[in-house]
Amino acid sequence: MRSTVSPRSNRRLHLRVGQGGLRLRWLAGRRVAHVLGEAELPWDGTSPLADAVATLLARLGGTAPRGAALEVEIGNALAHFDTVEGTLAGQSDAELAAIAHACVQEMLGSAHEREVRWQLQADERHLLICAIERPLLTALLALADSHGLRLRSIETSFALDWNRHGRAVKDGRAVFVSGDEGESVAALVHDGVVQALGTCARPDELEEAQTPTPAVEMLCNSVGLEHLAVPTRLDAQVARMLASLGLDLDGIERFIAVLAHDDPDSLSSRWTVHAPGAGA
Repeated sequence: MRSTVSPRSNRRLHLRVGQGGLRLRWLAGRRVAHVLGEAELPWDGTSPLADAVATLLARLGGTAPRGAALEVEIGNALAHFDTVEGTLAGQSDAELAAIAHACVQEMLGSAHEREVRWQLQADERHLLICAIERPLLTALLALADSHGLRLRSIETSFALDWNRHGRAVKDGRAVFVSGDEGESVAALVHDGVVQALGTCARPDELEEAQTPTPAVEMLCNSVGLEHLAVPTRLDAQVARMLASLGLDLDGIERFIAVLAHDDPDSLSSRWTVHAPGAGA
């Protein structure tokens, strides 16, 4: 089937690069994106990304118009997130960049093999850090050049979810979660400032996988009886993150989760769950 997509400015390609797979979508619309076509393909990084995307484009009906906009989403599992707390007010961009690179160097062993992004939070005491491997970014640039695409943006799932739903936690103390492919990034947020981060695998499963009554535990979690049930992995991970900061679940006003592939009905009742947008 031939593609009927025209190179109008409000139509674009959205490529999601996950841990083990790719998803390519044609989107239309600016504020509210509508999916015009979608194709998926397993990909482990060993074959050229441009070739894999050529296969996806063929499944969508042909090649993309030259100069078409390409937006890239990188799954949370393919990025490293961290925060630094300190007296950061008055630091120059170069000094903040040095702090971010030093943090990545300490955690991962090398900052030179990764692109390090950072954002100084509004309180000027917390630095939000994200690191992405350079070979992946190089492959994305080569992909765009090979197919004649205009690379508009490269963002992580966490950043996209935050941009869409972060306003819900701009006041008070909250936990904000971006979840994809069975792995979530949880952020402790105070008055819109990200103060701490943690990760959790398979967030919608129970913390004790071998519990003899999983159906009963999940039911208790979903109807507001969390204190009587085995917690979900997400609740347990968040509780540990809060405890390390001298806080507990009772001190959190809102729990917001944006989940791409997990079952929202399996989370405990404290969570307000959103699905990602069409571009996610």
